[in-house]
Parts: sequence; structure tokens; C-alpha cells
Amino acid sequence: MPRTSSNHQSSGELKALILSTIILLLILTFTLVYGYIPLVVILLSVAGTISYISWNRVSNSDPHSPDYIQSGEAGAASLLLVLILIYIPTWPVVAALITTFLLFILEFMIFIPATSNRKTRFLPGNIIMVLLAVFIFYIVKDGIYPGKILLWAPFLGFSDLSLSFITIVVFTGTSVLLYVFILVVNPEMKLHGYGKKYMELTGLHPTLAGFILSAVRSLLAVLLLVTIGWTGALLKYLPVFHRSPTPAGEITAISIILIYILGIYIILLYLPAGIVLALMLLLSYILTYAKIYLFPRWKVY
Repeated sequence: MPRTSSNHQSSGELKALILSTIILLLILTFTLVYGYIPLVVILLSVAGTISYISWNRVSNSDPHSPDYIQSGEAGAASLLLVLILIYIPTWPVVAALITTFLLFILEFMIFIPATSNRKTRFLPGNIIMVLLAVFIFYIVKDGIYPGKILLWAPFLGFSDLSLSFITIVVFTGTSVLLYVFILVVNPEMKLHGYGKKYMELTGLHPTLAGFILSAVRSLLAVLLLVTIGWTGALLKYLPVFHRSPTPAGEITAISIILIYILGIYIILLYLPAGIVLALMLLLSYILTYAKIYLFPRWKVY
């Protein structure tokens, strides 16, 4: 019986792999031939896809855990990134590194302890969301930000900025390296989620493990912002197989997430970004609380 179930899962993954790959290839062929989506957007979308799969693996020890937006990490990093970009708009990599360092401190002290507790997991995110809304209202009202691009960069990704090829390679390469690192340390991460006693079985001190986890999560959160921004608000609810260890599951996940991200980019070409992001966030919160309180058995990814 288990073997039959495994065969059904493999068959389902293969069908999803074939279908999603065909759709993705058609989209990429169309966009590259007609120049509908710039190459920089495609490359950043790939980096964002890999970063999201990695971030999800780091943070999915609790199926009810918030995503990178509702946890408050995206909000805090956005605030920091906007402020830093005001002073060094031509150095996006440096801005990302400074933001990562500051977010690392917040991760270790606030976000990871809060999200590991079911009573407080959404508290930092809700507080930061209010602070971010007030911040944006005042800087738009008073016109103290130097340009629309700098304001929207953390929310839509850096595709609107004039990035050098080296910068894109740095972002993409970092996302790939983190992906490989997380695959290697995946068993230790699972033990860390069970508590200190289990973590000590690996010979790694829980505090050191917490530092490493904070560093990885902060770097991934910033990578998500500079590549796809807040457009990943609904990624948690995509039917992808990125929890599956099989190569077919991984390729399927990458294909489906890329289709989603490129689809959002096309939508943003025709609709105001503020309205699209607001609707995505609203739907994300509705689905999240419906999952927790109305449909607790609903499996999300």
C-alpha cells in the first residue's frame, strides 16, 4: 500500500513537472523573442525563486508559521532598505549587505523567538506593518524621498533599478550558494526546530545554531526583497512540491514559482503597483487566518 501511494506521488510530480516546464518554456521563449520581459527581470526572478524555496525550508518547521511578509521580516528590511537607498542609491549590493546585518540583529532578538511561539508569531509582523504604513504615508505626503524608484524598490524588487551584470550575478550566485548550504544542513535545521535538547545531539551549541539560522534567514529575506520584493505574498499557497526531496519536485517548484513571479510582473505592466500589492496582501492575510481558524487541516507549503 505505501508503495502504491509512493507511485501515485511520483506520477503526480512527473505530470506537474512536464506541464509546468512546458508552460515556463513557452513564456520564456515568447518573452525573449519579443522582449516582453527584460532579461534582468528573468534573472532576478530566478534568484528570487531559489531564495524563496530556501527561506521556506529554513522557516517551515511549523506549518502555521507566517511567511516572510507576515512575520515582519520583509517590513523591517524594507524600512531599512529604503532609508539606506536614500543615501547610497548607486550601491545596491552595499545597501543590501547593510540591511542584512541590521536585520540579522532583529532576527536573533525578535523574529525567530516570536515566530517560534504560536501566541506571538504574528505580533512583530502586525506591528511593523502599521509602522511601515505610517512611514510610507509621511514620506509620500512630505515628499522627502528622492524618487519613486527608490521607494518601490524593496516592494517590487530591484528590476526597476539600473543594475550591472556583476550585481545580478552576485544576487543569483548568493541565492544558489544558500540553497546548496540549506540542503546540506537540512537535518540539523529540523533538529533545531525540535528544541535545544535535540540540537545538542549534533554537537553544535544551540546559541551558535541560532546565530547561523538568524544570519541565513536575514540574508534570504533581503535577497527576496531585492529580487521579487513583496510580490511573493501568495507563494505560500501555490501547489508546489518544494518539500519533496526528489529532483522532479524541485524542478517543478522552480517552474511553478517562476511562472507565478513572471505572471505578476506582466500584471504590474498594466495595473498600478500599489493596488496589486494591496490586493495580494489582503488575500494573503485572509487565506492565512482562514487556514488557522477555519481550515486547520488545509495543507500549505
